[in-house]
Amino acid sequence: MERESSRPTEDVDALVDEIQRARPDFDLGQGWQLLADRRGTLVLQLVVQGERAQVLKIGQAGPHAGFGNDPAQLVRREAEVLRAIPEGLGPVLFASGECTGAAWLLMERLSGHPLHEAVRPGGREGPVSLVAIREAVQACARLHAAGWLHGDLQPAHFRWSEAGVRLLDFGLARGPGEQPGYRGALVHFVSPAVAAGMQRGDADIEYALADEIFALGATLFFVHVRQTVHDYGDEPASFESKLRCLVDGVGRRGFDLAPTREPRLEEVIEHCLQRRPADRPASLEELLPLLE
Repeated sequence: MERESSRPTEDVDALVDEIQRARPDFDLGQGWQLLADRRGTLVLQLVVQGERAQVLKIGQAGPHAGFGNDPAQLVRREAEVLRAIPEGLGPVLFASGECTGAAWLLMERLSGHPLHEAVRPGGREGPVSLVAIREAVQACARLHAAGWLHGDLQPAHFRWSEAGVRLLDFGLARGPGEQPGYRGALVHFVSPAVAAGMQRGDADIEYALADEIFALGATLFFVHVRQTVHDYGDEPASFESKLRCLVDGVGRRGFDLAPTREPRLEEVIEHCLQRRPADRPASLEELLPLLE
């Protein structure tokens, strides 16, 4: 294992063996490496000879994830979304199912670089490359055109390679048909309206395209400036104080903190981060000409 897990190795082995018995048509390999074990979700890279890198994600049933979400339901939702969205927007889904007290999915492990590395390929102090930014905006625009909102945009959920940008972690995605209630996402990247719903503890916050566009702006701000949009004051700031900053619109950081400036990117970010939803772009397609 590469990282420590809160679970005994034999318990993880037992889960993998159970899934392998249920799906003998898929080779789960001869071992695994831990990628993450957090809030009821276990993410493993499988060691499979001669195959492309595979990731096994297992979500434990129960309110273990943030904001009372059920990790098993998030994994089921992610599998549903990966089946439905256009090819090339996310990892390839190989299989999904249920095991003892959990849901699982088997998918491709994406190669490439995190978005913040792709934005400044020459290093932290280097100039901004608009190629990765434009491809990230295009990926989100394609997702929206297919009738889906990601619901959890943040820098870690973008992966850039020469083939373009693909998205990760669709457990909170909003789309056609019946869907679970939305309780919010990582606080640094949510819109003021979503933050207000999180502040109230709403079990089904309205999540619209305008909220997604704000989240993209907050994500691009972070990869550009390397800090969150809002300065929460004294650290460590509480969850409640972070939400208050977002809801009240205080502590907004400026672009002067960025290692190097890029006016076109900053204009795109400003459009996305307008406090009034009606002042944000009606679609991401409107932003693409600014990134030429």
